Amino acid sequence: MTQELDQAMVTPVPANKARAPKLRLARTRWSLPSKVPPRAVLIFLPLALIAGLVFHLLYTIQLSATQRVIAAGQNQLVQVGYTAFASTLATIANDAQFIASEPMLERWLSTRDSGDRQILLAQYYSFVAHRAIYDQVRFIGLDGREQLRVDWNSGKPQVVRDDKLQNKADRAYVTQTLKLNVGQVYLSPLDLNVENGVLEQPIKPTLRVGAPIFDSDGRERGLIVLNYLAQRSLDRVQRLATEGQGDAWLVDANGYWLLGPSPSQEWGFMFPERKNDSFARDFPGAWKKIASSTNSGQFSVDGNLFTYAPIFQPNGDLPDEDLTPGSTMPSWFLVTRTTASAVSAANQTLMQGYLIALSVVVLLLAGIAWIIAHHTVKRREAEQQVFGLNEQLARDNAALETANRELESFSYSVSHDLRAPLRSIDGFSQALLEDYADSLDAGGQDYLMRVRNAAQRMGHLIDDLIKLARVTRSELTTDDVDLSEIARRILADLQRRDPQRAVEIVIGAKAPVQGDAHLLNIALQNLLENAWKFTAKRAVAVIEFGETEQDGKPVYFVRDNGAGFEMAHVGKLFGVFQRLHAVSDFEGTGIGLATVQRIVYKHGGRVWAEAERDRGATFYFVLREGGKAAA
Repeated sequence: MTQELDQAMVTPVPANKARAPKLRLARTRWSLPSKVPPRAVLIFLPLALIAGLVFHLLYTIQLSATQRVIAAGQNQLVQVGYTAFASTLATIANDAQFIASEPMLERWLSTRDSGDRQILLAQYYSFVAHRAIYDQVRFIGLDGREQLRVDWNSGKPQVVRDDKLQNKADRAYVTQTLKLNVGQVYLSPLDLNVENGVLEQPIKPTLRVGAPIFDSDGRERGLIVLNYLAQRSLDRVQRLATEGQGDAWLVDANGYWLLGPSPSQEWGFMFPERKNDSFARDFPGAWKKIASSTNSGQFSVDGNLFTYAPIFQPNGDLPDEDLTPGSTMPSWFLVTRTTASAVSAANQTLMQGYLIALSVVVLLLAGIAWIIAHHTVKRREAEQQVFGLNEQLARDNAALETANRELESFSYSVSHDLRAPLRSIDGFSQALLEDYADSLDAGGQDYLMRVRNAAQRMGHLIDDLIKLARVTRSELTTDDVDLSEIARRILADLQRRDPQRAVEIVIGAKAPVQGDAHLLNIALQNLLENAWKFTAKRAVAVIEFGETEQDGKPVYFVRDNGAGFEMAHVGKLFGVFQRLHAVSDFEGTGIGLATVQRIVYKHGGRVWAEAERDRGATFYFVLREGGKAAA
């Protein structure tokens, strides 16, 4: 509208009428009262003063809120990192239980057959290769010796030879895991992996998870140990620093950095030369507050804003995503730090932004103060032009409506006229099959059947097009309608037609609306027949019609547990002839949902769908505001 208005305002004026407006404009320009500039100044000064006060107030409020915004952002980052760490612990603990409950392991422990051992090693090999997060998968006997082991080997998994298997009886993860009961797991401290008494290079941050193995008689036979490559978890924590305004660190219970300001300061408890490099030593005031806490928190020390969350090591039972404490003190702390300079920089940026905005506003106010003097004339001209544009728009809408009616009438006529030739094609093809079957070979009969099938399908398409055209052209008759009763009647008819189907039907209480009973019956019939069709391959189908609310307004839905569809294709769902499934899987013409959409649109509403492939679909629709009838 704005563009049309601009174009209308610069439309050339006829030559015989052009001079008078120009002369009047010239007289207006030269006859401007001398009081206009002072009045513009009087208008400008109060506006500028108000703008200055408002911006000062906003800046003061924003300045005081900056600290809270930064604090809230750091809290959110810590919670994101905490949730990711919790999810990782739950995942690796479940993996350990999965490996420990492998039936082939119990069979091999019973038979000690070499063939079973090879199958078990192949399973571990496949597990390591596909999960790609474990450095080692091992079965260790009650004596602490490795009996089976598969290494990740930097992306090239390998089965470790028997002569390379080691005795791990003195390792805490062995002794502690053997103390557990069925269904429990042990998670070790996070440290660097050591092989044959030597720290591996490059270093491998490792978290070991162990699960005891019991046979069917309840006797303990050994344990499963997974070496989780924890660098990916440390990388997630490191990414928090790039998303925030400071540093993100992971600290152990003794205050040593597992992820610190630099790699040379990390893992101080593993390197004698780094024993003095720790968070506890560099930030003693902050560490005193963090180390004694079992809850997440936030505080400032020496101008630094620290945000932290304790992470507890599960004690036996599988961890959930909330990491319910298994011990009284945390095993790790996720810590972020925002420096005073970062906060000051944010404040400076805020001030610069407000000054620039205030300057722009003052300039705009100066222009506005000058323009107000001419506003009345311009407004009158604009009103006249808008009136003319509205008249033109009304004429265009009327022409468009006429064209749409003619197009619908044309489509109806064409579809109707095509039915007779199609019936002839189908009828003569049937006559050939019945009267000249002996003269036709199998190929010829197959061709004729294809012709008949195509003609019949085209006939169905034309019938559906005619129905669609009738729906579009029909006048809306408003009455009290109970959608639940319509749904109940349609589904009862479908059950009579297909009694062998096992279908669980759920229909809500009364759903009274104001609408056209005939058209709403057609819409629900299309939706429910679709639900019936697309649940045909389910042993027990579930079809539901009900009512819910959205923004205080009634929303009606049809839900099923059928084939569903990919939401990426939802934009095609309500188009004519649009199908998301092959005809060989589910028959149909692709017109039903287009009919539903037009009926809902005629009622001033809208329709949409939500689905998941092989998990069913839900179609929602709302009618015009106030379309709900009195109960």
